[in-house]
Amino acid sequence: MWDLIFSGMEAFGTIIGAILIVKQISLTRESNEKNELIKRKEMTLNAYNAISDELRKHNEILKEKFNLQGHSKLSKDDMSVLLENPELMKHLYFIYDYFARLSIGVKNGIYDLDVLIDLSGRWMVRTFDRYEVYIEYTRNTYSKEIYKETEEFINRIRKYFIKKGEQNLEKS
Repeated sequence: MWDLIFSGMEAFGTIIGAILIVKQISLTRESNEKNELIKRKEMTLNAYNAISDELRKHNEILKEKFNLQGHSKLSKDDMSVLLENPELMKHLYFIYDYFARLSIGVKNGIYDLDVLIDLSGRWMVRTFDRYEVYIEYTRNTYSKEIYKETEEFINRIRKYFIKKGEQNLEKS
């Protein structure tokens, strides 16, 4: 009889032990996921901070050169001027290269989209739209696929703001 009781207690102890092990594994996994999220947000902040001032300088140079105010956009004539001036064109390359890197980073889970939206989502959408004639030119000249991921990235940001009721970020 005592064997049966001790056997039952042993089985009960084993079950409790297994439950505790499963719970510990679950807590460890949850902790790891939180740490990964924190790392991704940190990487996003670092990537943004490392380049944001430089990015804005390139944008300001183009805005000043082509007298782009408010929501005005680069024209086809402006694009012709850019194409004839490699020194000016490098500013546009810099902006779109940065957007492309961010879009790939977000797509691959390296960067956090929510952090980027909080930091400068509106600015990125407006800047992308300001120079959309460049996208049109590169797609017509080189490939229809150029900057597709970047465009999808910007559209994800745009949809976020449209959901919040900010109509001024809708694509015109």
